[in-house]
Amino acid sequence: MKNKTVLLSLWEDAEYLQLGEMLCKSIPTSEQPHWFSALLEMVLVNDEKIGAISSLLEITQDERMWSESREIFDSLREQNLHCERLESDNFRKIGILHLAENIAKVTFNCSGVGSAQFDFDSGYWIPQCIKYIVDHSKDEKLNTKLVEYLVNPELLN
Repeated sequence: MKNKTVLLSLWEDAEYLQLGEMLCKSIPTSEQPHWFSALLEMVLVNDEKIGAISSLLEITQDERMWSESREIFDSLREQNLHCERLESDNFRKIGILHLAENIAKVTFNCSGVGSAQFDFDSGYWIPQCIKYIVDHSKDEKLNTKLVEYLVNPELLN
């Protein structure tokens, strides 16, 4: 119960980067892509599971494919920049793309391939992405589910 209390306290105190750091340090590298992609799965509806997001979800499930997430990140980033420029009021889409970008970064870093790794703290930003999505969602059931998943002590050491 201690981990859940600490994680929930970090969430409630708006210490999202610290929460992300604790998650990244607690979840084994070999499980991070799968664990974080479950958050993305939770927020998506069927018609959003297309293109780069669909590819990312597939890649996170197979460790042999993790290095391919670099290209997926590039595609997601391009989509996000386009969305921020032309659909700046589509907060849900922007939030989902930011979340997917960070999951792609974490996944690539976990692959251990290449010297051009993303910032080591890419995963620390995932709770901030979830907060953005929660703040722009009216689905209280989903919001509760997302927060409960983030502070789930059973998945942590």
